[in-house]
Amino acid sequence: MILPGLYCRIPMRRRVITSIAIALVLGLLPVRVQAQSSTPREQLQQYVLDLQKNPSDNGLREKIIRLAQELKPAPAIPEEARRHYVKADALIHDAQSPQEAGAAIEEYSKALLEAPWWPEVYRDQGLALEVAGRYEDGKKALKLYLLSHPGEEESRKAQDEIYRIEAKEDSVARKQHEEEAKAIHEREEQEAAKREVEREFAYILGTWNYSTQVPPRFSVFKSPSGTMEFKFTTFGKVIEGHDSRNLSYPVLRGKIVGEAINWESWEGEIRGIPGECKGSVGWQTKNLQWDASKKSFTYYEPILKLFECLSTGEIERWTFSRP
Repeated sequence: MILPGLYCRIPMRRRVITSIAIALVLGLLPVRVQAQSSTPREQLQQYVLDLQKNPSDNGLREKIIRLAQELKPAPAIPEEARRHYVKADALIHDAQSPQEAGAAIEEYSKALLEAPWWPEVYRDQGLALEVAGRYEDGKKALKLYLLSHPGEEESRKAQDEIYRIEAKEDSVARKQHEEEAKAIHEREEQEAAKREVEREFAYILGTWNYSTQVPPRFSVFKSPSGTMEFKFTTFGKVIEGHDSRNLSYPVLRGKIVGEAINWESWEGEIRGIPGECKGSVGWQTKNLQWDASKKSFTYYEPILKLFECLSTGEIERWTFSRP
């Protein structure tokens, strides 16, 4: 603390400085720090740098366009921006498909990162996006163009183009709705047909128990028993029966012809018969013998082709019944 007597002996100028310093320390005077303000062109330059870090910030693009409109003279177009713009113009001129228009759109985007206030680039990019079928992005680009106040005639053209894009969006939405409705209708028809086929052939589909009986002269073959599952492999056209003992191939395959099923049994190779009798065989059964309730059936495997050591005749009888 400065004593009163001592303070009185301090010269007047020093008294003032000392009083201000004391007031600042004690918080008696407000401190105002006046930051040095940047010029509008410096602000524009900083906005451009920020946009290059986040190109999807459309709010920042709008700030840049509005600020550039206030600058007189208008900001110069960088040469790099012009290079990308000219390349984009050449690419869109030669574009024959939406995919080819994509290369031009990319060049327009690069130009707008260098000069995001350039109205004509937004206009042309909007038209290119329309060609590419990117309608929502095309409208956004044209709205940024309108933000630059290009004049009454050009504004009218741009707004009308937005209306045309909206018409295309509506058309795409209608077609998509029609296609979805058609797909739903087709699925419903397919499901109905599937249910009808399953109902018609329910008597064979599913799991069956089976047993086999081999004639005495072919006792070298075992007489297996087990379960077999019948299911569609080509729906409505082919039914296959898979033996629970070996699922690697179907034992029976039935082709649907009208309301009938033509059955074909597995083709394989006979081995293990005494003597020299080895060879390929093929069995075929065209008709199954059903009981009246269709809860059981029997089929036989007649030989179609063997070596001369075995004669044509019945090999094996299979009897099926529901579990």
